[in-house]
Amino acid sequence: MNNLWEAFQRTVRRVPEHGAIVAGERVYSFAQLADRATDFRRAYQQSGVLPGDRVLLWMQSSFHMAAATVACWGQDAIPVLMDAGCRLPQMEHALALIEPRAVVHSGDLPGSVGDPAVSVLEAAEVPRHGQINTLYTPGALPTDPASIVFTSGSTGMPKGVVQSHRNIFRGCNTVYQYLGIQDNDVLLCPVPWSFDYGYGQLLTTLLCGITHVIPGANNPFGICDSLEQHRPSILAGIPSLFAYLMGGMSPIASIDRSSIRMLTNTGGKLAAPILAQMLDAFDDAEVVLNYGLTETYRSCFLPPHLVREHSHSIGIPVPGVGIEIMREDGSPAALGEEGEIVHRGNCVCLGYWRNPDATAASLRRDPLVHNDVVAGSNALFTGDVGYRDEQGFLYYIGRRDQLLKSMGVRVSPHEVEEILLKSGLVESAAVFAQPHDLLGHEIYAALVPREPALFKLQELKKFAQRNMSQYMLPRSYVVLDNLPLTTTGKTNYRELEQLTSQTGGE
Repeated sequence: MNNLWEAFQRTVRRVPEHGAIVAGERVYSFAQLADRATDFRRAYQQSGVLPGDRVLLWMQSSFHMAAATVACWGQDAIPVLMDAGCRLPQMEHALALIEPRAVVHSGDLPGSVGDPAVSVLEAAEVPRHGQINTLYTPGALPTDPASIVFTSGSTGMPKGVVQSHRNIFRGCNTVYQYLGIQDNDVLLCPVPWSFDYGYGQLLTTLLCGITHVIPGANNPFGICDSLEQHRPSILAGIPSLFAYLMGGMSPIASIDRSSIRMLTNTGGKLAAPILAQMLDAFDDAEVVLNYGLTETYRSCFLPPHLVREHSHSIGIPVPGVGIEIMREDGSPAALGEEGEIVHRGNCVCLGYWRNPDATAASLRRDPLVHNDVVAGSNALFTGDVGYRDEQGFLYYIGRRDQLLKSMGVRVSPHEVEEILLKSGLVESAAVFAQPHDLLGHEIYAALVPREPALFKLQELKKFAQRNMSQYMLPRSYVVLDNLPLTTTGKTNYRELEQLTSQTGGE
């Protein structure tokens, strides 16, 4: 395999009439997807898109978005994925950073592109069988950039993560193998493709040939409708999505869930109560917990037979990857000792688009290669804090820049969130902090009650006092109808911090 265009063409030749994308009542085959990708290739070529140019895909997951992505590979261009739910500042940032030759959208751009040299294409209006007959012959190298996906931007403006054709192909096939995906599997993906985990599910379809279902809505009702209508065998999600799916307003308990044989999660740690509900609701299915970053495609997974016994662990490295825990001085940490999680081996990204400082900070020489004669590959210093136990299992503590320090003691927000969820009184929780002159960090907890009409904050406070050390206790609580989310479905901690800096809590 030289590039992703060749890999996709191989899929089309192998299963041309197999269902590729399912959206509502429509089932699009791989042959139809390839045909629509050719339409986009003609449109790109007519717009002057050249090898190495960027094409910004400002779209929700759809048949058109899949075709527009493949078409970029067919022109040796670089697709840049951004969710249509983003706002004008994010679009302006993306345009300035990547300088696209073309922008593809679904009629929902938040503002003007501005530059008349940039072609703006509405996906549904890209003509069938356009005027160009002779198409460019693609020939990207395995090491060339294949896509740019933006980070969630939790600590600043999003960075554009660049992955190569080789990295994506290896990563996709590694996931396919360790998950034991089968050719007849049907994958339901409520995660937007602009988010790296959603993109990974799309890649599994494009490069491995399995059917991909897009729900009508990325909420419990849309997911449950798709479960009943399309009978998928795999459900891929993230913690906030599974929390809502298992929540009191969800119809999950009243539908037939028997088609699901596997649930997969990444994007954060599943709280123990949510995981327990998933195991109960899908009692015949395997649950696979994954850990990875936009920069690494996938780093670790916890095999399903270990989920009940080691649910707090992020598991073991995926094949072809080595995970090390490193001290600040660059030496390996001891077993049980916390340090920075470092990803070695396959699937390390090429860097951040036009951000050499951030690239140099994260991508460094492999810390375990000491032979100056043999050039070592780069490793990714993730900025995540974790440790390895005596059995070899890895554990994630939190982002190095998001750990709190209360009363002189370091606190993991995720640990506090999990304790609050164990109360059974709240459906979801988000823990963060505001600066405090005496405490260092004043811990806040934003909550969504499980039964709003019956919820009493004082009961939760008493539970917290019984189950947390003094330095862990939230000093203020904010009760909400829903937690704010980023466009990728993660809790928007920045918005919560801004809210409480203005209004405080209880």
